[in-house]
Amino acid sequence: MDISAKNIVSRWMLYISFAAAFPILCWAEKSQNGQVLRVIDGDTITIITDTQQSQKIRLSEIDTPERDQPWGQQASQTLSRKVLKKSIVAKVSGVDRYDRVIAEIFVGGRNINHEMVAEGHAWAYRRYLKNHRLLELERIAKENGLGLWGFSKDPIPPWLWRKGTR
Repeated sequence: MDISAKNIVSRWMLYISFAAAFPILCWAEKSQNGQVLRVIDGDTITIITDTQQSQKIRLSEIDTPERDQPWGQQASQTLSRKVLKKSIVAKVSGVDRYDRVIAEIFVGGRNINHEMVAEGHAWAYRRYLKNHRLLELERIAKENGLGLWGFSKDPIPPWLWRKGTR
């Protein structure tokens, strides 16, 4: 390949990179309002936005047990009681590889992500953790035997469960 062909390829690769990153940049630190239509599991919901679009949201920085994992059903039921059919504000931080919006969820000013960890229904998701307050909330829930911490003294984190470490 000659120099000019390499330059053209390099430019196209740069354009493709920007195009791929653009949706994520657009979502970064944006708020979105909606009503919760469905709770998929303990950390994923579907909302209908103010513009009548359906949007799947993954709660940021937390990870709840999978549905087939011990405490998975309880985590899902708890999230349902907190958000189902309620108006929420989602503080969006990005989009994941499954095209779900990643967000902190608020109902009437209450931070639902924090509540799920504080009540022992979720782990602070260390791989994506930015707010280290969640580690403190998890520690307190564990010390007090709340939620999954009272159910099992050594629960398997969902990220290990998904890898088959059961």
